Amino acid sequence: MELSNDLNFSLFSIAGRSFKISGTNEIKMIYNIDGFEMFRSEAPLCKNNGVFSGEGANCLWELHFGQKLSDDGMECLYHFDFEDIDCYFGLIGERILFTMNQRKQSSGSKLIMSYSGGSVVEATNTSNPNILRFALWMAYNLLGIKYKVLAIHSSCIIYKGKAVLFLGESGTGKSTHTKLWYSNFKEAFLLNDDSPIISFENAKLIVHGSPWSGKTPCYRQESFPVGAVVRLRQAPCNHIKSLSVIETIGALYPSFPPAFAHIEYMSDIMMDFISCIFKNVPVYQLDCLPDLKAAELVKTTVFGY
Repeated sequence: MELSNDLNFSLFSIAGRSFKISGTNEIKMIYNIDGFEMFRSEAPLCKNNGVFSGEGANCLWELHFGQKLSDDGMECLYHFDFEDIDCYFGLIGERILFTMNQRKQSSGSKLIMSYSGGSVVEATNTSNPNILRFALWMAYNLLGIKYKVLAIHSSCIIYKGKAVLFLGESGTGKSTHTKLWYSNFKEAFLLNDDSPIISFENAKLIVHGSPWSGKTPCYRQESFPVGAVVRLRQAPCNHIKSLSVIETIGALYPSFPPAFAHIEYMSDIMMDFISCIFKNVPVYQLDCLPDLKAAELVKTTVFGY
C-alpha cells in the first residue's frame, strides 16, 4: 500500500467510526503491523471552523503522537502485564493516564498516553511496534466507551449471517471452540479471535471486525448482528444454560477492558452496556469438552438446528 503524501496523519475506519492517528513515525510503523491496512479509510474528510464533516467524520476520534507528557504524580489504579511490558492505568487529577514500560529497556521502550474526556487522546512517541499496537487499542477504547463502542475479549464466529461471541479467560478454549465451527459447519467463518468491537445500532447489538485479533490473524472489515453470547467453561461433559441477570454480569464484565472498572463513569457505562445486552441478546454458559458435540449443542440452541 502506498501511503498518503501527508505522513503526518492517517484515517482509519474501525467499527464504522473514523479514527485519526497523527504522528509521522507511528504512521509509517502502523502499515508494518498486521491488520491495520484493511481498516485504512479513504473516505473524504473536510474541516470547517475546526469541525470535521464528510463521509469519514462519523464520530471522529483522534490520537496524537509526539506530545510531551509526564507521569510524575500519577495515582495508579490498575497494573497489569502485556507480554514483556508493564502497564499502569491511573489518574492525575481528572485526567486519565496510561503508561507502558518495556522491561528490556531500549529506544522507544516507554509510552505515556493522556486522556481528558474529549475526542482526542495524546501520547508520546514510540518506536516499538508492540507498544504501538496496544496503545492504539487502548486509545480507541478510551474514545469509544462513552458512545457504547467497546472491545470485548472474545472469539467471534459468524454463521448464517449472525454472530456468536464466545467469552472466557485465556486458555479456556475459545479459539479451539470457534475452530470447530468454521472447520465443520458450512457458511461458518471467524470474524475475530480476540478483540472484536461491539456497539448498539438502532437498539441492536452489532459486532465488528477489528485490527486486533490476538495470535490468530483474522482482520475483516465487516459487521454483523449478534445472535448470542456464550461464556465457555471447561467441564467433563457438555451442558448449556441461559444466564440470569447476575450471572450475565459475572460473565460479561470481565470481558471488557479491566482497567476501565476503576473509573466510575466507565464502570457505569459498562454496566449499562451489559444491561442492554441482557435485554436484547440471549446469554448462555457452556460447560464443555473441546469436541464437535459442544459446538453442535451451541448451534442447535442458538439457531434451532
